[in-house]
Amino acid sequence: MTEANQVQTNTRQIPWGKLLLLGILISLQAQIWVGEGSLGELKRVTAALEQQRALNARLLSRNAQLQAQVEHLRSSNEALEGRARSELDLVRPNETLYRIVEKKNTDDEQP
Repeated sequence: MTEANQVQTNTRQIPWGKLLLLGILISLQAQIWVGEGSLGELKRVTAALEQQRALNARLLSRNAQLQAQVEHLRSSNEALEGRARSELDLVRPNETLYRIVEKKNTDDEQP
């Protein structure tokens, strides 16, 4: 084999190592942009996390309000009695409960 033939065969060889590295690079880039754990998924999960944190903050506030109401009802008999009277129509012995119901006016009726 002559030196000229040897140079020609060296230039015709496929750079398998470079193609392999290029394939790995493309695969990794695809995973970053569209695969599991991608940037799009990260944005979606971050948005969902912020929504959940906002919901948790609202629920914590509501829980604190309810806890304050419970403590007030436990510590005050007047508050408990008032709540029972308004919501459950509590009536003491020898009391009479009168309900005044206002008549609703319709458009055809004259007041």
